[in-house]
Amino acid sequence: MTTPDLFFSLPGTLWDQAITRFDGLKANNKLFHGPYETTLYQKNDLKVAFQLAPQLEKKPILPADAPERKSNHVKRNPFANPDPEFTLCHVGSSHTLMLNMYCVYRPSLILVTRQYAPQSDLLDSSDLGASWAVLQHLSRTQTESRLMMFYNCGAESGSSQGHKHMQIMPYPQPEEIGFQIFPERAESTDHVASGLSGVPYAHFVLKLLDNYYV
Repeated sequence: MTTPDLFFSLPGTLWDQAITRFDGLKANNKLFHGPYETTLYQKNDLKVAFQLAPQLEKKPILPADAPERKSNHVKRNPFANPDPEFTLCHVGSSHTLMLNMYCVYRPSLILVTRQYAPQSDLLDSSDLGASWAVLQHLSRTQTESRLMMFYNCGAESGSSQGHKHMQIMPYPQPEEIGFQIFPERAESTDHVASGLSGVPYAHFVLKLLDNYYV
């Protein structure tokens, strides 16, 4: 069966390129990555790991009411004309995959829309399709890290920029944070789990098979 990522013609050496570029940019002080401290918090049966990274203090964050969060301001939008040094590849006609300049994990990636869309918009089928293609491709072409995608939808969710972008980074492992994060407990590929034991917040979890299409 044809895998979803083949429709996007992603480079076979994408992971190696990301690692090599990441290390070079860090060595030249153009990318901020360093040690972090993990602090655990537990409320009843829910465990949370806070990863405190001093290098993220350098990260510029737009105010919640900044005009750049509602419309494209090219001169102040870091994703309007992506820096070639950080750009890895296009993902179809709709997205560009880049290295994250401010990160906790090595490497951390950003998947940005090629046309401006506000970060407060919901994810659409092109966002999900591009994200899934990158995840599938990297899962097939490297074994160093299991990866995840997440999306901070607007300032209230913690986004630092107003141009729509998803983030892809290594999946937190139990041996690193000391516990298994709760989505791992969902087992069904047909029914959305919304009442996992010990999780007091709204959640919706569905396991995806490798041959799923978005």
